[in-house]
Amino acid sequence: MDDFYLSVGATALSGDRNSILDRPWPWTANAASHGSSSKSPSPLTRPQPRQRQSSRLCLSLGCRRQSGDVKGSFYYPSDPSSQTPQAISANIALPLPALGESLKIAIPGYVEGARVWFADGKLDFSVVSTPDGPALVQPTARNPDDASADINWDFVELTYIAGYGLFANLSFVDFLGMSLGMRLETHSSDPQLVKGIPRDAAQQVCNKLKQHSGVDRKSWADICVPGSNGEVLRVTSLSALLSQQPAAFGSFFSRYIERVWERYASSPLTIHSQSPAGKVSCTIDGGGLLKCNGDNQGFSKPLASNIFGCNTGPFAIRQSDN
Repeated sequence: MDDFYLSVGATALSGDRNSILDRPWPWTANAASHGSSSKSPSPLTRPQPRQRQSSRLCLSLGCRRQSGDVKGSFYYPSDPSSQTPQAISANIALPLPALGESLKIAIPGYVEGARVWFADGKLDFSVVSTPDGPALVQPTARNPDDASADINWDFVELTYIAGYGLFANLSFVDFLGMSLGMRLETHSSDPQLVKGIPRDAAQQVCNKLKQHSGVDRKSWADICVPGSNGEVLRVTSLSALLSQQPAAFGSFFSRYIERVWERYASSPLTIHSQSPAGKVSCTIDGGGLLKCNGDNQGFSKPLASNIFGCNTGPFAIRQSDN
């Protein structure tokens, strides 16, 4: 196994840096699971035993190492004054300890939309200039031209905000890959443990997808991303595939959508909004749009790409929405 990296890439640290840097928050990392505590360091560990123990911890926009444990301040890359991604050349890698040992990490401030990255090898991060300042360019799950395309990597996500506390998840929204676990410890409750997926889950999923592709002749197996050695690195979402192959599932839901439109042209569809609007009645109008009581917009028939996603076509949020 190649080097094993962990990085903390905080994607929303804009604003007053002093207000961010004056609130330290302790973490601990070792070679078995992940967690946090508002009072004392808690375990952030690697969940599965590995064959090699030469491992490294990489913090992108994270903390600089001082002697012993990881302390210090956030690393802020300079604005490159370019919209072309410029590689971050600073040494933002920190070594993980051997199996069974721990490494304490003190994140020196609140973070929002942060990611803790793990990688079997060297991850490449870049920075671009935007009107709001420099922005981090992170590895992508299925871009073959990405500098880290052939690296087996994954991440967990966390947000730690004053007055709201800590939110963390294993994040399978866009893909699944490595077997990562998470452990949360607090003052007032028992530890919470999320073991994550089985170690060979990505390969198992791809095996099933290949079998199903042989049944309906659809491109299910194309969401599997192999490395140069042929082993599966990760399994991406269908929406990620459709961004590259728009026609892959073009007619997949067509018959079903037609049946839905026929049904609700003659009888109402009731949606429980889970909001003050309560139950909302909707029907298909004469122009073929789904119209709902109290809504100023009509909804057209979605495509497969809209259904596999959540924010395109008729599901997109429009400025004129009421």
